[in-house]
Amino acid sequence: MHDALFSEPPKLDQIGLGGYAESLALDVDTFRSCLAGEKHKPDIESDMQAAGALEINGTPSFLIGRITGEEVEGSIIVGSQRLSAFDAKIKEIGATLP
Repeated sequence: MHDALFSEPPKLDQIGLGGYAESLALDVDTFRSCLAGEKHKPDIESDMQAAGALEINGTPSFLIGRITGEEVEGSIIVGSQRLSAFDAKIKEIGATLP
């Protein structure tokens, strides 16, 4: 399911998700029941608020730096990047942190 979800992000609506479940031979009734439930909604909303506060708007996203209490020091890298991008950002941030 993970691979299917990331293969075509525009198909992340109820119909598309149900289609993925069917194509993967999942228990579609159980899947749809879980999807319709709100058991995980508070956790998802909390994660969305935290991401919004950090201005994260894509996946994958990486925080290079540190979190101290409610403070975030560092930089965010959004999207799939080459190792060199991470290396440069780590060196840049490392030079500024105590």
